[in-house]
Amino acid sequence: MAGTILTKEDLWDMVVGGSAISTGGGGIGPTRAQFDAVVDPALASGVQPTLLDPTELSDDATVYMGVGAGGGVRREDRERYLQPSVEQAWTIPVNRIEWTSAELRHKDYLYPLGDWASLPDQSWEQVVDDRMRELCGKSPDAYVSFEIGPNNFRQVLNAASKGLPLVDADTAGYRAVPEVSMCSLNVYGVPAQPVLFSSSWGDLMVLERVVSWQRMEDVGRHLAIVSGGSVRGLMSFDGATIREKTFRNTVSKARKIGKAIRTARETGKDVADAAAEASGGQVLFRGIVQARINEDHTAFIWGTERIIGTGDYVGKTFKIWYKNENHMSWVNDQPYVMSPDLVTVLDAGTGYGLSNFDAPAWDYGREVAVLGVPCDPLWRTERGARIFHPWRWGFACDYTPMEEVVAKGLD
Repeated sequence: MAGTILTKEDLWDMVVGGSAISTGGGGIGPTRAQFDAVVDPALASGVQPTLLDPTELSDDATVYMGVGAGGGVRREDRERYLQPSVEQAWTIPVNRIEWTSAELRHKDYLYPLGDWASLPDQSWEQVVDDRMRELCGKSPDAYVSFEIGPNNFRQVLNAASKGLPLVDADTAGYRAVPEVSMCSLNVYGVPAQPVLFSSSWGDLMVLERVVSWQRMEDVGRHLAIVSGGSVRGLMSFDGATIREKTFRNTVSKARKIGKAIRTARETGKDVADAAAEASGGQVLFRGIVQARINEDHTAFIWGTERIIGTGDYVGKTFKIWYKNENHMSWVNDQPYVMSPDLVTVLDAGTGYGLSNFDAPAWDYGREVAVLGVPCDPLWRTERGARIFHPWRWGFACDYTPMEEVVAKGLD
């Protein structure tokens, strides 16, 4: 398995392109300065970030996939489970281990440690890999991303630091999704077991048996809640499963979109149009941010955003409802593009996708464009639609493909 070695600019294109199709989720992407601070030392140490085409996987290859869960929790849960706020965790450097250890020491009078226990250390993320090797009896040959977003570059670097490639694929369909159950492996009926979870408290849990992908998601989500908002999960699959039952070449798709946006900026062209052309989508709306309402609970962030139309869209309002990612949209209160089709809000000047986790990004008056991209056809199959549909969010409306909605025009 040779793969393609990526340059630093390839990785940055992945960041920007990933943000453009992550539908507001996938965490907060880095600024260029933050990106440089992570990537430069890695490349200087000799790490070679490598992307592997799924067709190069042998049937019996072992591929690890992270299935972490995270989002917002109530203030009282953050305090009880000794974690920084969502804003701190996502927008400034917070070492979760150091934070938790310091809080455990400070609150020993409330949560006394047992004599047999030890404070959590930096191995909390690595411990699931080590335990998975014990369970599988094999080391991984590659890693694969669960979803596409602005932080896939970290997964490439993490794999490369172990001398392994990242497979050019994902299971969410060139987008981010809020729940682990919303994946191609669920559509194809791949077993959702076993899965390992670790938390920054130092916990290690093995879920050996589960009735469905949704049950696995719910168990992991509740572990995230009692861990302050996030938990790391890991699963292992054979090469044939990853090759045949994931969405192929989606990391490259994000990189291609990022390159198109970068080229547009360098040549003075419209970045949103460039993103639309490269993604196979189209610009749905242009305007300025009017308002954003958000609440944090159950290890998700929930809310709505409103954009006031400008130019050709004057007199119209675009509204989005999100659960981590954007799922429903309305124009002048009429249902418009919806999940599983992609809706992402881009900065009109940079083409960088606005994250729903990043409250300051939604300042009033910011000029934005809304990008829409049709979902992968797998989500429009009978089982795909049962898994990923507006009814899932409690909206009593049928899914209408983006192409049909847009063809009707805006009233």
